[in-house]
Amino acid sequence: MASASNKFDYMVIWDDAMSLLQKYQSALFPIAAVFIFLPNLILGYFAPEPDTAEAQSLKEIVQIYGVYFNENLWLILPMTLVGIFGGLAVYHLLVRGNGRTIGEVLSGAAAIFIPYFLVSILSGFMVAAAALFFIIPAFYVAGRLYPLAAIVANKDHDGIIGAISKSWEMTKGRGWSIIFLVFVVAFVAVVASSVIMLLFGLMINLILGDSGKILLVALDSVFQAVLVILMSALGVSIYNQLKKIGN
Repeated sequence: MASASNKFDYMVIWDDAMSLLQKYQSALFPIAAVFIFLPNLILGYFAPEPDTAEAQSLKEIVQIYGVYFNENLWLILPMTLVGIFGGLAVYHLLVRGNGRTIGEVLSGAAAIFIPYFLVSILSGFMVAAAALFFIIPAFYVAGRLYPLAAIVANKDHDGIIGAISKSWEMTKGRGWSIIFLVFVVAFVAVVASSVIMLLFGLMINLILGDSGKILLVALDSVFQAVLVILMSALGVSIYNQLKKIGN
């Protein structure tokens, strides 16, 4: 039987995540506003995702999105990169932000952006490769790699492959536990935001009609920023506990 100090405790992780959010709330707001909320707002208003409700097949959906990306890549690419940087800056703040200014956090995130970007791509390929063997292996691999962003943000690795190896080592025997926690938190957050969006959407459409589009896009962008912050805090808390309890 594992000792209490060696236990992967969901409540400890959640409490740590909430403590991190409270501790860094003054810096989280401006970083998220500029680098997560704003890019989503711009994309949502000027390049909203296409409606595929009338598509008759997967091929038609692919064609619709092909046209969408072809027409809007000039905006999608830079806004996506800004959003990725914003997520990294949030991670960097939560793992190394103690006593640092926002400028120092941003410069620190910029210094590790390329390795973070490359690690994200490589880990994405690993999850996609696992998905070829059905969805369950993909969930397991995602759980094993979930602390990866915190590892890179904390510079707790030796190169890109070293970061992946570090994550794989830290999560040994806990892949399913991690992905279960991540799934539950993300599911509750998405459902809650969807319900709020539905209620406010009905009110805004009823009162303002089409002129209320910008408000709906802004509200959706707020929820996306909140979700990024919440899941980042969860990732850092998982990483923190794994470091404490070891394997």
